[in-house]
Amino acid sequence: MNTEDESLAVFSLPNNVEIQSQQSQLKKARFYRRNIGESFYYGMRNELTNERLDFLEKQASKIPLGSMIGKFTNDLHYLQTLELFIKATQETRHRGIFFLREIMPRLFFKNELLDVGPGNGELTSWIGRKFRNITLVDPSLDVLNNFNKKLKANNNLIKIQGSILDINLPLNSYDLGVLSHVLYHIERSLWLDVVVSIYSTLTSSNGLLVIALNDELDRADIVNHFGGKTLDIERFIAECSAVFHENMEVYSSKEIFKTRDIRSMLHIVNVFLHDARISVKTREVENFLNRYYKYNDFYEVSMYQYFILIKKQGS
Repeated sequence: MNTEDESLAVFSLPNNVEIQSQQSQLKKARFYRRNIGESFYYGMRNELTNERLDFLEKQASKIPLGSMIGKFTNDLHYLQTLELFIKATQETRHRGIFFLREIMPRLFFKNELLDVGPGNGELTSWIGRKFRNITLVDPSLDVLNNFNKKLKANNNLIKIQGSILDINLPLNSYDLGVLSHVLYHIERSLWLDVVVSIYSTLTSSNGLLVIALNDELDRADIVNHFGGKTLDIERFIAECSAVFHENMEVYSSKEIFKTRDIRSMLHIVNVFLHDARISVKTREVENFLNRYYKYNDFYEVSMYQYFILIKKQGS
């Protein structure tokens, strides 16, 4: 894989950190973080055209925007906003390219896919067509039903409504497990337990788990400004590294959200604040964005997208 930079990060964990599933009180964790350069996405068309920005503005006007940013009225409101969120950035397409170019070639078998928290289904529809069976896990029936028209008829689709914390999945069963931007909705203290649990469902021959998370840069600054708590992704990576050691890899890429109008950007920040579990008056957020994130005729915010790859021991 062509990446622009590779650095070794070393993080010390406090003596009282307990890794219940594998080892406890490990004091040091090492991992490499490979920064994905633009060259990796060669040949990918630029989707943030003037036509796309016009489309975003029209779509934003159709989505409800209440007096508070950081809240959704129901699952449909969330899905509508998520659709706009995705179309205001190359991030989702970059994620799909990363899976197709970096993840899929590593898999010897493509029989069973597990996708926990599939969102609007964009990523699942990209990679799911290569698998025989696809298992989707989500608490929302609206999210699960959203897949009826997204996948081919020859895909066997298994839908499980419920939280990943409350269901039992078969051990040693899945060739690929995906946790794409779902950990935000789980208590931070349970993240590692969830990862270890899903790891146990991977096939021992070639199983691979991929975790995707976003934070830092402008996204973190916005959340911090309004009193929210940003994700300590590097600490989480260190905790995973203390368990999975050389079976783990980390990649990151800088991603940009771009809109022409303030309403579209408010919808995007609605997702940021919702993931951080805070809500702020709409007028207050609007003033802040106009002051710090408006550049001539555009609004623009940045963040890092992280990919954490964990391969099954012995694969």
